[in-house]
Amino acid sequence: MSVLRSLAAASSTLVSVSLSKSTQLSTECLMELTKLTNLERLDISGCRGVTDALLEAISGSCGGSLTKLDLSHTPDSGFTAEPGELQTFIPSPNL
Repeated sequence: MSVLRSLAAASSTLVSVSLSKSTQLSTECLMELTKLTNLERLDISGCRGVTDALLEAISGSCGGSLTKLDLSHTPDSGFTAEPGELQTFIPSPNL
């Protein structure tokens, strides 16, 4: 968790993060992403800690700048989102 916390604290200009297949990250750890308010692209595909509450928090903090969100293969989440549809999450039929 300390790496994400350090990134969030040190980089207000960070616009792209890929944590694809980071299966050991907890929801609490991933919540650090909500501090990256200028985030444009986020790949959290394959992460286990992706929950509905996390997605709502990311939408609230990064929703204005986020244009790409990859949620594929997130077993703990019931949502998917397409670019431009970050306020309307749609239950994934593949889960």
